[in-house]
Amino acid sequence: QAEDTLLGVLAVDPNNVQVHYSLGFLYSNSPVPSQAKAKEHWDAVIRLDPNSTFAQNVRVNRGQ
Repeated sequence: QAEDTLLGVLAVDPNNVQVHYSLGFLYSNSPVPSQAKAKEHWDAVIRLDPNSTFAQNVRVNRGQ
């Protein structure tokens, strides 16, 4: 249900950094993780707002 809600927000606002960030963690920590989907959304975070706290957290999580 969280995934559907977050994807609905992205349908309206595809540049929403916080939603991309949240989806990255959702996909990374799902019962059946999808690292490819997590990477897609975390890449969007860094692309859209590279100096944000969200981007910094993504880099730390990735070990960059």
